[in-house]
Amino acid sequence: MRSVATTALLLSLALLPGCASTEEGEAAGTLVEVGVNNNLVPSTTVTIYAVQEGGQRSLLGTVMSGVRDTFRFRPMVSSGTHRLVADPPGPGDVLTSRPIVLPVSGSAVIEWNLMNNDLSIVIIE
Repeated sequence: MRSVATTALLLSLALLPGCASTEEGEAAGTLVEVGVNNNLVPSTTVTIYAVQEGGQRSLLGTVMSGVRDTFRFRPMVSSGTHRLVADPPGPGDVLTSRPIVLPVSGSAVIEWNLMNNDLSIVIIE
C-alpha cells in the first residue's frame, strides 16, 4: 500500500514543473479584470463570457439586473482578439462587445456598460 502512495506522490511532483507560475505563485500570462454594469432596459440577469478569436468561451459569471459586478480571469491564449458576451436567460438577444486585443503579459482592466454596449480598456504593463 505504501508503494502506491509513494508512486502517486512522485508522479504528482514530476508533473509540477509543467505548471506556469510566477514568483508569487500565480499563473503566468495576462490577468484581466472585467467590470460589468448591468443597466439593461428592460432589466434582466445576464451570464458573462469571455470569447477567444477561435470561438472558445470562458464563463466569467452572472450579473443580476441593476448590479455592477467584477470578474477576474486569465485567458488561455493572450494573443489575438477577444470579445465579451452577455447572454440573458431564455430567448433574449445576446449582447457582444467590440473586439478586445489583450497584452501578452501584464494586466488589463475592462469596464463594460451593457446599456450602451460601451467598453473601456486600460492596459497595465
